[in-house]
Amino acid sequence: MEPTSKLRIIKKVFVSERASDKDVAATGRNAYLFEVSVKATKPMIRAALTQAYADLKPENIHSLRTLIKPGKYRRRGRKLGGYTPERKKCVLTLRAGFKLSHEEAKMTVE
Repeated sequence: MEPTSKLRIIKKVFVSERASDKDVAATGRNAYLFEVSVKATKPMIRAALTQAYADLKPENIHSLRTLIKPGKYRRRGRKLGGYTPERKKCVLTLRAGFKLSHEEAKMTVE
């Protein structure tokens, strides 16, 4: 499947204490977290990220790791229940000296 298909690959940027700029500066990790489509593969994610960020070139990417968080069972009342949707995260680690600016991103990649 190509990155320009109907599947929206990059859903959102995770902003948390662990993934914040302060933590990146304090620990020296140059990592960014994204929520991506569950059906997206690593080459599709890599292509979508290079399209979304103008400064990001494939040679600046050190590693790209993914993980799938399975859905949890949640109850609604006494007998009614269901599962939350599963999510896929992507951890993008850049080479030393490179940074991403989330304000510059064109997050309309579909």
